Amino acid sequence: MLKSLEIKNYALIKDLSIDLHKGLNIITGETGAGKSILLGALGLIMGKRADLKVLFDPNTKCVVEARFDVSDVNLSDTADDVDVSDDDELIVRREIAPNGKSRAFVNDTPVTLDLLQDVTDQLIDLHQQFDTLALHKQAFQQQALDALADTQSKVAEFTTLYKRFLSLEKSLHEEINSAKQARQEADFISFQLKELTEARLQATEQEDLESNLEVLRNAEGIKAIMSKISRTLDEEDNSISDRVTGLMRELHAFTGINEGFQNLYNRLNSTIEEMRDIAAEASDIAENTEADDDQLNATQERLNLLYRLQKKHGVENNTELISLRDGFKAKLQQFEKSDETIVALEKEIDALQKDMVAKATEIREARKKAIPGFEKKINDLLVLLAMPNARLKVQMKELPGFVATGKDEIQFLFATNKGSDYLPLKDVASGGEMARLTLCLKSVIAAKMELPTMIFDEIDTGVSGEVASRMGQIMSVMAQSHQLISITHSPQIAAKAQHHYYVYKSDAADRTTSSMKLLSDEDRLMEIAKMLSGEKPGKAAIENAKELITAQL
Repeated sequence: MLKSLEIKNYALIKDLSIDLHKGLNIITGETGAGKSILLGALGLIMGKRADLKVLFDPNTKCVVEARFDVSDVNLSDTADDVDVSDDDELIVRREIAPNGKSRAFVNDTPVTLDLLQDVTDQLIDLHQQFDTLALHKQAFQQQALDALADTQSKVAEFTTLYKRFLSLEKSLHEEINSAKQARQEADFISFQLKELTEARLQATEQEDLESNLEVLRNAEGIKAIMSKISRTLDEEDNSISDRVTGLMRELHAFTGINEGFQNLYNRLNSTIEEMRDIAAEASDIAENTEADDDQLNATQERLNLLYRLQKKHGVENNTELISLRDGFKAKLQQFEKSDETIVALEKEIDALQKDMVAKATEIREARKKAIPGFEKKINDLLVLLAMPNARLKVQMKELPGFVATGKDEIQFLFATNKGSDYLPLKDVASGGEMARLTLCLKSVIAAKMELPTMIFDEIDTGVSGEVASRMGQIMSVMAQSHQLISITHSPQIAAKAQHHYYVYKSDAADRTTSSMKLLSDEDRLMEIAKMLSGEKPGKAAIENAKELITAQL
């Protein structure tokens, strides 16, 4: 419920603070006094774009602040983004600086305009003269029927499934496209994988082959030097090993003299053992080294293969080739998994579609069941509002595919006279008829709506007398469960007010300002009398006003 509205430096309003109440709040005033300005200020609270032209004083910022009682409102959609104070009061503020910068706050926390709209959309339903255009939209018509059919929660559940369905379909299409592309790549990748696999790559193979190649190219020289080392160190007569052995025999006679001689003897012994090991190893190398042209060619061919593969794939060594081979293998495995993923997605989509069909059928049956009662309630109210021959018909067609709200297309058709064809609302109803139809619809679905505050701006356009009085009665009933604020020119509707506010202008020396006040019982009587007869109402007008006020008590 809107508890209060404070406006500073907006249009013709310099500073206005007004408290609002439960039930039916009526706002009247002379033409041009500023009633529409109040709606403009509320529009800022509801997240509409700001305009520097609205500043009363172009050098001072504009501030519009609304206080809401949200104790009976479920703000679950935005609960994570706004902080509701302990006393269940929500304060929404909008500021427009002279430089054009606009800021919005909820409970003193800065918020975006999108979030501001999300919050206030749950608090206020604003109907202005041209908002009947919303009635033309099938989305609104479907929501109205669902409100009466009590299918909002079912539709919300279906919408969740529908979003999941769209997401899965998108994934399936992407997977199918990927699989199609994969099939085009698979043969090429398989060929490359086969080539790399048949190469039997080993990480350190290249280095070993390059070393062996050099040995084979220099086999004769290596064999010669190794044989020479072996002979010189140990094999031939008077080899180095023999001469060192002789020296050791001579030194052995003196090893007992001191430790130094013994150490020197031991070192010579170690040297001769090392030389004999070197000689033996050199002999083995000489024995096993042969100039083998076949082996030389095979080694060169193997290296050429590795070099060609590395150049082909733009890598520098076998390790990178192995990594590339393993990547090709993983990619082919992924291609195979893609088919499995497609099958799994198709199964999930199929199961989801069955669930969606069941829920859509359930929603359709509930809608179908609600339509006759919905039509009767609307048509009865139209009779009450002096449209005895007008008829609303709800047309529901089953769609071939899903939409976010089920599988139904809802359209309101309207006939204004006997024998008239039922046509879409936009093609048949006049402004006054649309205003009355809107009131009928909102009164029927009001009990199903969570909006605590409903605002009507001259919904009585084009009606007067008894019809206006009946509109006022309908609004009085609506106000029993909702705070209802109505701007009106109709004395019959004004007479139904539980709280009557008057908007007026004041002319100062330099400019005109607008203000607003809550009328006392006596002032209210005079205001309604003026609305009936003119600025200076006579006795008859005052008595008539009394009758209007008394009639609604």
